Amino acid sequence: MNSNSAARVAPSYAPRYTSAASRPVRRSSLSEQESGHPHIQVVTRNETASPGRAWPIVLLALLILTVAIALPLVVNTHMAQTSYAIRDLRVELAEVNTQSTVLESRLLELNAAPALQERAETLGFVRAAAPGAVSLVDGTVTGGEPAK
Repeated sequence: MNSNSAARVAPSYAPRYTSAASRPVRRSSLSEQESGHPHIQVVTRNETASPGRAWPIVLLALLILTVAIALPLVVNTHMAQTSYAIRDLRVELAEVNTQSTVLESRLLELNAAPALQERAETLGFVRAAAPGAVSLVDGTVTGGEPAK
Protein backbone atom coordinates (compact mmCIF):
# COMPACT_ATOMS: atom_id res chain seq x y z
CA MET A 1 0.00 0.00 0.00
CA ASN A 2 1.58 3.24 -1.02
CA SER A 3 1.13 6.66 0.45
CA ASN A 4 -0.94 7.94 -2.47
CA SER A 5 -3.66 5.31 -2.10
CA ALA A 6 -3.96 5.88 1.64
CA ALA A 7 -4.38 9.59 1.11
CA ARG A 8 -7.21 9.09 -1.37
CA VAL A 9 -9.29 6.82 0.87
CA ALA A 10 -11.50 9.05 2.95
CA PRO A 11 -14.99 8.07 4.11
CA SER A 12 -17.81 10.15 2.73
CA TYR A 13 -19.37 10.41 6.17
CA ALA A 14 -16.33 12.08 7.68
CA PRO A 15 -17.24 15.35 9.42
CA ARG A 16 -16.27 18.59 7.79
CA TYR A 17 -14.77 21.01 10.26
CA THR A 18 -15.17 24.71 9.70
CA SER A 19 -12.73 26.00 12.27
CA ALA A 20 -9.49 24.83 13.76
CA ALA A 21 -11.00 24.85 17.26
CA SER A 22 -13.58 22.23 16.39
CA ARG A 23 -11.15 19.79 14.75
CA PRO A 24 -10.04 16.70 16.69
CA VAL A 25 -6.62 16.87 18.27
CA ARG A 26 -4.06 14.49 16.84
CA ARG A 27 -2.71 12.27 19.63
CA SER A 28 -0.05 10.30 17.74
CA SER A 29 3.36 11.61 16.81
CA LEU A 30 3.74 9.14 13.96
CA SER A 31 2.20 10.19 10.73
CA GLU A 32 0.22 7.87 8.48
CA GLN A 33 2.92 7.97 5.81
CA GLU A 34 5.68 6.90 8.22
CA SER A 35 3.92 3.85 9.70
CA GLY A 36 2.12 2.62 6.59
CA HIS A 37 -1.11 2.04 8.51
CA PRO A 38 -4.31 4.06 8.37
CA HIS A 39 -4.38 6.80 10.95
CA ILE A 40 -6.64 6.15 13.98
CA GLN A 41 -7.34 8.99 16.34
CA VAL A 42 -9.50 9.69 19.37
CA VAL A 43 -12.38 11.97 18.58
CA THR A 44 -13.26 14.28 21.43
CA ARG A 45 -16.60 15.86 22.08
CA ASN A 46 -17.39 18.87 19.98
CA GLU A 47 -17.50 21.76 22.44
CA THR A 48 -19.55 23.93 20.08
CA ALA A 49 -22.56 21.59 20.31
CA SER A 50 -25.26 22.64 22.74
CA PRO A 51 -24.82 20.85 26.07
CA GLY A 52 -28.60 20.58 26.71
CA ARG A 53 -29.36 18.39 23.67
CA ALA A 54 -29.73 15.23 25.74
CA TRP A 55 -32.23 16.66 28.24
CA PRO A 56 -35.37 15.99 26.17
CA ILE A 57 -34.36 12.35 25.77
CA VAL A 58 -33.55 12.01 29.46
CA LEU A 59 -36.86 13.63 30.42
CA LEU A 60 -38.77 11.36 28.03
CA ALA A 61 -37.06 8.30 29.49
CA LEU A 62 -37.89 9.47 33.04
CA LEU A 63 -41.49 10.12 32.03
CA ILE A 64 -41.83 6.64 30.52
CA LEU A 65 -40.23 5.10 33.60
CA THR A 66 -42.54 7.05 35.92
CA VAL A 67 -45.61 6.00 33.96
CA ALA A 68 -44.41 2.39 33.87
CA ILE A 69 -44.10 2.39 37.66
CA ALA A 70 -47.15 4.50 38.53
CA LEU A 71 -49.69 2.94 36.17
CA PRO A 72 -49.65 -0.56 37.74
CA LEU A 73 -49.72 1.04 41.18
CA VAL A 74 -52.83 3.07 40.32
CA VAL A 75 -54.53 0.09 38.66
CA ASN A 76 -53.80 -2.19 41.63
CA THR A 77 -55.05 0.43 44.08
CA HIS A 78 -58.26 0.84 42.11
CA MET A 79 -58.73 -2.94 41.96
CA ALA A 80 -58.25 -3.20 45.73
CA GLN A 81 -60.83 -0.47 46.34
CA THR A 82 -63.27 -2.21 44.01
CA SER A 83 -62.62 -5.50 45.80
CA TYR A 84 -63.47 -3.95 49.17
CA ALA A 85 -66.62 -2.37 47.73
CA ILE A 86 -67.71 -5.76 46.34
CA ARG A 87 -67.04 -7.41 49.71
CA ASP A 88 -69.12 -4.76 51.50
CA LEU A 89 -71.97 -5.22 49.02
CA ARG A 90 -71.86 -9.00 49.49
CA VAL A 91 -72.09 -8.58 53.26
CA GLU A 92 -75.04 -6.20 52.83
CA LEU A 93 -76.70 -8.63 50.40
CA ALA A 94 -76.32 -11.48 52.91
CA GLU A 95 -77.95 -9.32 55.62
CA VAL A 96 -80.84 -8.39 53.32
CA ASN A 97 -81.34 -12.04 52.32
CA THR A 98 -81.45 -13.05 56.00
CA GLN A 99 -83.94 -10.29 56.77
CA SER A 100 -86.07 -11.33 53.77
CA THR A 101 -86.11 -14.95 54.93
CA VAL A 102 -87.17 -13.89 58.44
CA LEU A 103 -89.97 -11.70 57.05
CA GLU A 104 -91.23 -14.48 54.74
CA SER A 105 -91.37 -16.97 57.62
CA ARG A 106 -93.21 -14.40 59.79
CA LEU A 107 -95.72 -13.80 56.97
CA LEU A 108 -96.37 -17.55 56.67
CA GLU A 109 -96.95 -17.75 60.44
CA LEU A 110 -99.42 -14.85 60.38
CA ASN A 111 -101.37 -16.30 57.44
CA ALA A 112 -101.77 -19.72 59.05
CA ALA A 113 -105.34 -20.68 60.15
CA PRO A 114 -104.66 -20.72 63.93
CA ALA A 115 -103.12 -17.24 63.82
CA LEU A 116 -106.04 -15.88 61.76
CA GLN A 117 -108.57 -17.37 64.21
CA GLU A 118 -106.74 -15.89 67.19
CA ARG A 119 -106.64 -12.41 65.63
CA ALA A 120 -110.31 -12.59 64.68
CA GLU A 121 -111.27 -13.46 68.27
CA THR A 122 -109.21 -10.57 69.64
CA LEU A 123 -111.10 -8.24 67.30
CA GLY A 124 -114.46 -9.52 68.56
CA PHE A 125 -115.44 -11.78 65.70
CA VAL A 126 -117.51 -14.88 66.56
CA ARG A 127 -117.51 -18.24 64.94
CA ALA A 128 -120.27 -18.69 62.35
CA ALA A 129 -123.02 -21.23 63.12
CA ALA A 130 -124.62 -23.62 60.65
CA PRO A 131 -125.75 -21.83 57.52
CA GLY A 132 -129.44 -21.20 56.82
CA ALA A 133 -131.47 -20.34 53.70
CA VAL A 134 -133.53 -17.25 52.95
CA SER A 135 -136.66 -17.55 50.87
CA LEU A 136 -136.90 -14.71 48.40
CA VAL A 137 -140.64 -15.03 47.92
CA ASP A 138 -141.71 -14.32 51.47
CA GLY A 139 -138.32 -13.39 53.12
CA THR A 140 -138.31 -16.17 55.73
CA VAL A 141 -135.17 -17.85 57.03
CA THR A 142 -135.20 -21.62 57.25
CA GLY A 143 -132.59 -23.58 59.17
CA GLY A 144 -129.38 -22.15 60.56
CA GLU A 145 -128.70 -20.60 63.92
CA PRO A 146 -127.75 -17.04 64.84
CA ALA A 147 -124.10 -16.42 65.80
CA LYS A 148 -123.38 -16.43 69.52
